[in-house]
Amino acid sequence: MDFSHILKVIYPCLVILYLIDGIVYIRKYHLLFVSLIGNRFQLKDSGLHIIGFFPFSQVFLSHNLPFRLTDDGVYLSSNQNEPASIPLINTDYDYITYQDIEKVRADERVLKINDKLVRMHSAKYAQYMRDLIDKLKSLSRAQRQQTILVFSSEVTDIEEIRVRRYIYYTSIRWLKIFVPILSFYFFLVLPLVLYSDIGVYFDLYRLLLPMLITYFCVLICEFVAHKKIYGGDTLARINILIRMLLSPVSSLHAVNILSRDLFWRFDYIALGAELLSTATFTKLVKRELWLADYLAVKADDDGLVDWWKLRKKYLISLVTEKGISQEDVLGSPTKEDESATRYCPLCASGYRSGFIVCSDCGVDLEDFK
Repeated sequence: MDFSHILKVIYPCLVILYLIDGIVYIRKYHLLFVSLIGNRFQLKDSGLHIIGFFPFSQVFLSHNLPFRLTDDGVYLSSNQNEPASIPLINTDYDYITYQDIEKVRADERVLKINDKLVRMHSAKYAQYMRDLIDKLKSLSRAQRQQTILVFSSEVTDIEEIRVRRYIYYTSIRWLKIFVPILSFYFFLVLPLVLYSDIGVYFDLYRLLLPMLITYFCVLICEFVAHKKIYGGDTLARINILIRMLLSPVSSLHAVNILSRDLFWRFDYIALGAELLSTATFTKLVKRELWLADYLAVKADDDGLVDWWKLRKKYLISLVTEKGISQEDVLGSPTKEDESATRYCPLCASGYRSGFIVCSDCGVDLEDFK
């Protein structure tokens, strides 16, 4: 059996592996910012998603975890059965004071606080929160308050997001050359040579040589770019290279692989302000503003009330910074059905007269104004 026949047999399997590598499952409260070609982003929530089918596809991981740090303790979601679209009220949280926290551990993406588990979107974020909570335990209340304010400022720093994004784009410029070349060889040239009469006029080994050179160029560029973006995280770099060596087709997702953990530390609303279109971001922040008011009223604990008030203050400042009118985010959504008289403030679905509660979100409807 010659080498070309072996390639004919395994090539469809390689394509299937490539497609499988572009499918990702997102857990509850985890989020994805997805762009097919690296410019227009969409926000995806929990579920199964197809991503990364193009050489320039980019995916940024984020989260909307029901995990609140306050001056006196930590609030964790105790209600894991409700859909993520249902707003969590005070009774849906477990509250642990800093004095009652006996141990905090980060096991990969899982943060363990005493016997409570929180599945983070990133191992780096789990370690970051572990260190932060350990620090808060040893501080006075006034010091904790200042530390949490600094933390809130850091995770919502749009300027830092822009800096990270600039470093990322300048670091992948060679990948944006070699990955499309490798994709061209893999998806067009190789199948033509293997399965058509054109293969008669080409030497397969001479074709594979430039393809192999391009592949190793991708590996080198991936290593260098990762070092520029993520600094001293040598173990992560080695894991990526091992993955791309064991499964060479994953090198076609080199740009995607680099992007996933780029913004692991940042608030998803701040990311949305930078990545989403103005119309999409307006809908998103409108929902968050309503939630801040709704949950501040529902909360019967001063810690949560203060948290949501600070959240609203930040959202308003972000809307102002983006140049969006407050009327656009505080008023009623645009009617899609003229017969609708009420709407859900969370999902913006319209309802006719007689309906009181949104069938999807479980919140009271409001009248169109």
